[in-house]
Amino acid sequence: MPKTGRAMGRTYATGLVIQRESLQWTTVLSDGARIEVTGRAQVALQATESEQPAPAAIPPAETDPAPTALAAAAAPPTETEAGAAAGWKDRAALLREQARSFRGALAVGLASDQLLMRVVRLPATDAAELAGMVELQFDKISPFPVDQMVFSREVLARVDSGNAVLIVGVKADVAGAVENEMNAAGATPGRIDASVMAWWQLMLDAGEIREEGRQVILIRRPAGVDLIVAQGRIPAVFRFLGQGPGVGNEEFEFEVIEEIGYTLMSLELEQGPDQRTSFTVWREDGAADTLAEKIEAARGCRAETKALSGLPPVSEGLARREVLPGVERRLDLTPASWRRASQARRLKHRMLLAAEALIGVWILGVLAVMGGSYLDGRRLAHLREQAVELCAPAQEVRDMRERLRHVNRYMDWQYSAIECLREVTGALPQTGVDLMSLTFKKGESLRVSGEASPAVELVYDLKNKLDASRLFAGNTFTRAPAAISGRPKPTFSFEIDMKFPEHAP
Repeated sequence: MPKTGRAMGRTYATGLVIQRESLQWTTVLSDGARIEVTGRAQVALQATESEQPAPAAIPPAETDPAPTALAAAAAPPTETEAGAAAGWKDRAALLREQARSFRGALAVGLASDQLLMRVVRLPATDAAELAGMVELQFDKISPFPVDQMVFSREVLARVDSGNAVLIVGVKADVAGAVENEMNAAGATPGRIDASVMAWWQLMLDAGEIREEGRQVILIRRPAGVDLIVAQGRIPAVFRFLGQGPGVGNEEFEFEVIEEIGYTLMSLELEQGPDQRTSFTVWREDGAADTLAEKIEAARGCRAETKALSGLPPVSEGLARREVLPGVERRLDLTPASWRRASQARRLKHRMLLAAEALIGVWILGVLAVMGGSYLDGRRLAHLREQAVELCAPAQEVRDMRERLRHVNRYMDWQYSAIECLREVTGALPQTGVDLMSLTFKKGESLRVSGEASPAVELVYDLKNKLDASRLFAGNTFTRAPAAISGRPKPTFSFEIDMKFPEHAP
């Protein structure tokens, strides 16, 4: 199964091209600023001499020129090829072996000869309404019932007040064949794409598409020609022109010239003529076609020829589409049944994992409770034995500490009765306040009572001085100053309770 696609803000994606004679894949890594290839391979499917199919039984398969690919063009064999293909080694086993190296989301691309493609102009609207309009458009252009097709859309660009939308469809049995092959290999693709869109992405990234003017791009391969017509950097036409069996190159190239003429005439009627029309033919190295020369002769303008080897492999284009922003709005020809089955498998897998985790937690919980009860019992019994053993020594220590506390308490002269009396008498004014009694409780409190004459302020001055004393933690009136009747001059009685600090013995 492909490894995870994200690591520390970076995104991996892998694409796969599956053909009858070979398979090729590429993995890319994007950090948001740049894209780099991290792995790729092309593996040929070889057969022994006794297994070699008859040449007439299997027509030559279309092959991509580049050694790697990030998308998969997986076309199932036809009925005439089925018997011959049985002689080839099991490519599902080979794909399963290669899938161990895949990383990130897996993009599978289909070749253009499997697809129905049309670019339409639709009003700008929300996604739900756009989906309904696309379905109506596809129903008009599809030669097969919609329920036998899988179709998708991609908004190419905003044009005037609407959108240029690419609609792509594929027969459900073709998508099902891809599904079966990938399931057999144990690799689940995240998206099915169109390979021609990968070529378009590679040309955009390589600066091969002009900003303005009409461009006719032909990608020549043995199976036929991919025709792309673009107005600036916005595609207007995607079409595949297949070269049937028994059709020579000369005849096929004249058919391509005629198709180009019909296509350009239709565009001129729809969008108007463009005097800046250019032609580019992309072909494999060593190809002997004369398509560019025929275009020059028929259209009276220069047709540029370029080698496909000058571009990265088509798979890299599909991979780039997978990691570029907005991938969720790109083509996805994955059948709905496939998505539902994939979701069901993921849900079942998650439920199994959750059930296993719950059972494991329950077992651990039971063991923990039973083990904890047993250990608690053992520990409690051990503690009780220790308590019995330590009870007598502990009591001896407590008694010793109590005796020491009493000794220290009475040997500490700082908080003795004499020191307290000295502190209180030191706070008395020279005249006017007489102490009547002093009650001392060692380590607890000191209570003094007396009389003041002729002013009650003398009592409050005494209390303030005692408040400032470091010997006492605080003092309060246990009896507020009150006048004594029957005296020749004003006399007030009082009683003050003073507390020792907590650390006092």
